[in-house]
Amino acid sequence: MIRRLILLLPFLLILSACTPKVSGPAQKAPPATDEGGGAEPRPVLVAGEEPEVRILLVRSVSALKIRSSKSVDIISPQGRRLARLKGKKTYHLFQDPNDPGNMRIFEGAHEGRNLKVVGESIPFQKNTWVVPRSATFELNGKRYSGRLRLIPKTNHFTCVNHLPMEEYLRGVVPHEIGRLGRSGYQALKVQAVASRTYAVQRLRASRNDDWDMVDGIADQVYRGAGSWDLADRAIRETRGELVSLGREPAEIYYSSTCGGHTADIHKAWRHEETQHLGGMRDADGKGKSWCRSSKYFRWTHSWSAKELGAILRAYLPSAADLPRGTQLGRLKDLRILEYSPDGRVQVLEAVTDRGRFKVVGDRVRSALKRDMKGVALRSTLFRLSKQYDDQGNLTRVTAVGAGWGHGIGLCQVGAIERSKAGHDYRDILKAYFPGSSIRRFWS
Repeated sequence: MIRRLILLLPFLLILSACTPKVSGPAQKAPPATDEGGGAEPRPVLVAGEEPEVRILLVRSVSALKIRSSKSVDIISPQGRRLARLKGKKTYHLFQDPNDPGNMRIFEGAHEGRNLKVVGESIPFQKNTWVVPRSATFELNGKRYSGRLRLIPKTNHFTCVNHLPMEEYLRGVVPHEIGRLGRSGYQALKVQAVASRTYAVQRLRASRNDDWDMVDGIADQVYRGAGSWDLADRAIRETRGELVSLGREPAEIYYSSTCGGHTADIHKAWRHEETQHLGGMRDADGKGKSWCRSSKYFRWTHSWSAKELGAILRAYLPSAADLPRGTQLGRLKDLRILEYSPDGRVQVLEAVTDRGRFKVVGDRVRSALKRDMKGVALRSTLFRLSKQYDDQGNLTRVTAVGAGWGHGIGLCQVGAIERSKAGHDYRDILKAYFPGSSIRRFWS
C-alpha cells in the first residue's frame, strides 16, 4: 500500500493566492460506471464482456505525483475536461488545504524544490478522473495502466485505479504465485484463473462501494503495470475463464501452503458449510503432501510468557469481539480446547488473572501474533508446548505448526508441485475445488 504523502504544504500556502487560468473544452466522460453522474450500476458480468475492476491504491493523502509519456486529462464527474497536463513532465496534484473543494497543480520533478504552479485551482469533486493518454503512467513513482478516480474528503482524498480485468491480472499473477519456470507453467494458469475468479466475486460484493479490492494481501497483491512473458501467456491462454459451479462463478479462496491438509471454510470462518471449500488431505498417490517443498511446510515459533501476554492483551480482544476496553490481565495459561476435523486449532483459550477468554477458527491467527508489530501466526495448524517454573508459573509457549495462510481452497505451493508433476491446470483447480468446472465468460 502506498504510504500517505506529505508534500510541499508550504508551497501551497504561498501559492494559494496565485490567480489561475482554467479549464479546457468539453471532453467525453470516461466509460459509464456506478460512480458520479447518476448512472445506473452496471451488472457485474455482461455476457461475453470483459469487466472493469476498481483497485484502491492510495487512501487519505493530500497529494499525488503523476508522470506520463503522453498528455493526461483531468475530467470532472460530469465529463468536462478541467485541465490537460503535458506528456513527459512530472506533476503534483494537491488538494488545496485552504479550500478542499479545489485542486492545485504544480509541475516539477523534485519534491519540495523547483516547482511551479500550473494554471488556477480547479474544482475537486467526488469522482474526479485522471485519464492518461498513454498505455501506462507513473503514480508516485510506480507504473500503472488504466485511469484514476479521485474521491476527496475533508483535507485528504483517495485514489482508485480503474482498468480491464485481464490487464489487472498482469499485475497480480506473478506477484501472487511467483516467477515460476516452465515446469510451473500450469500453476501460472491456475493462478490466473483463481485470481480472475476471486476478482469477480469481489465485484459482486462491492457494487455499492467505492472500490472492489485493495492492492495488498487483504485481497490480492497488485503491483501495477508489469510484463512477464510466461505470466502474460498464462493470462492470455485462460482469458475469461473462471472456476464455476454450474453456470455461475464459484466462490473461491487460496493461500500459500496448506501444510498437507486444506481447511474447511465453515470451521475457519463464519461461513456456511460449502462442499467445494471443505477440508481435504492434499497428498500424492504415495501419501506425500504436495506442498512439502515449501519452507513453511513445517515451522516453530516461541514466545516468553511475558511477551505472549502483551501480544494477547493487544490483539485478542478484537479477534474475539470482546467489548471495547476489555482488560485481559496477566496471562497464566494458554490452552487449545478444540481442534477442527482437518487438525487446525478451532478454539483457543487464554487463562488470565481476570478470567478465561476464547477465540475461534482462523481468528486465532489474529489474536496470536508472532510479535507486537502484529505479524500473524503462519497458520492455525499447530500444537502447543509449554514450560513452567518451579512454582507452576507459565514461562514459555512454543507453537509447532504447518502451513502458511488460512488454508482454504487452493494451495499455491501444492499447485506448483502438481504442475511440475505434469498435471493440467484444469485438473489442479478441480482437485482443490471439488465439483467445480472451468468456464469461459468472455473472450
